[in-house]
Amino acid sequence: MLLPGACNPAFLVWPSRVVGLGLNRNELESNPSLTEAVIHDLNREPMQTNPRLF
Repeated sequence: MLLPGACNPAFLVWPSRVVGLGLNRNELESNPSLTEAVIHDLNREPMQTNPRLF
């Protein structure tokens, strides 16, 4: 018997980089899934061209 998701390739790959984008530094820093955090207010500056995100 296979476990749920065992045939899904997405469960077999772990990203080498996960960037969080938000306003709250404490929340971003406490997220263990993130490898990087970018503090940015999309309401004040909607277009984010920060090369750290790409």
